[in-house]
Amino acid sequence: AASRSPSVAGVLRRVVLGRRARARFGCLSAVTELSFRNGLWVLRKAAARPLLIFLHLDKSSRCDKAADSFREAAALLEGVVALAALDVEAEYRLAKKFGAAEQELPSVLLLKTDRAGVSQRRIISHPLTADSIAAGVAE
Repeated sequence: AASRSPSVAGVLRRVVLGRRARARFGCLSAVTELSFRNGLWVLRKAAARPLLIFLHLDKSSRCDKAADSFREAAALLEGVVALAALDVEAEYRLAKKFGAAEQELPSVLLLKTDRAGVSQRRIISHPLTADSIAAGVAE
């Protein structure tokens, strides 16, 4: 059996961004793919605004459907909140730090921060529609 060598894009994705999973939202999206390597950078970048994190599994049809709703919500909320996605399976250590490893997936984690750290943490779960995500942010 012939062994497959990794693609250049795959190697760059792992080395530069620390991703083990495929990018669900694409490089031109407002949604940042969270990894253990860029997690601190994303939190610092989002310090002035709430951070909305889409928690998902890479190979789940239910998560694929919810990702479409998150894309719609991202279009509505771009500029209002910082947007990120976290593949819980591929980035389990980071998911555990957020307390997301025990959540029912897919779900959305809303973090509001101040200078002292995280001041409010809320989980938005079923039904995950663009309207329910936007309403969860507005509360």
